[in-house]
Formats: sequence, structure tokens, C-alpha cells
Amino acid sequence: MKSIIEELYEKCYSPVEKLLETSPEYRELLNELDENEAKLFKFFEKNEFHEQNAVFNKVIDSQTASAVIIAKERFIAGFKMGAGAAKEILNVSAE
Repeated sequence: MKSIIEELYEKCYSPVEKLLETSPEYRELLNELDENEAKLFKFFEKNEFHEQNAVFNKVIDSQTASAVIIAKERFIAGFKMGAGAAKEILNVSAE
């Protein structure tokens, strides 16, 4: 069962979508990544490196999955830290 924080992250908040909307640097980086990836795939295809292409695709898929997990875990940790700070502030002011 997912925690409320995980549900909030997955259904209501997507840092990548927000980053794409506001960061020209991120969009530029993605464009550069796409261009270089296309060049590499063309190289693999031209030189018939089909096995290397398959391995490279697996590496990309693993990195993407890892980045998604890291982003969610960072969100959860930050949310908990913020909630802890708010709790501490409210407890101090109540005394």
C-alpha cells in the first residue's frame, strides 16, 4: 500500500513536468541528449552493432527507472523534512 505522500507525488505532483515548463536549460539539455542519442543509434545501425544497441537501450531504461525512483524518494524525504520542521515550529510556539 502506498503512503499518502507517494500518492501525492504520483497523482498530484510531477517535478519533471514542472521543470520542463520553467527551465530553458533543462529543455536544451533534453534536446542535446536526444540529438546525441540519435547519432549513437545511427552509428550502431550503420556498423551493425545490434548487440551493443540492445545493451545501450537497457542501460538507458535502467537509468531512467533509477531517476524516477530517486526523484520520488527525494520528494518524500523533503516532504517529511518540511513536515518535521513545521511540527517543531508549532511545538515551540505552543510552549
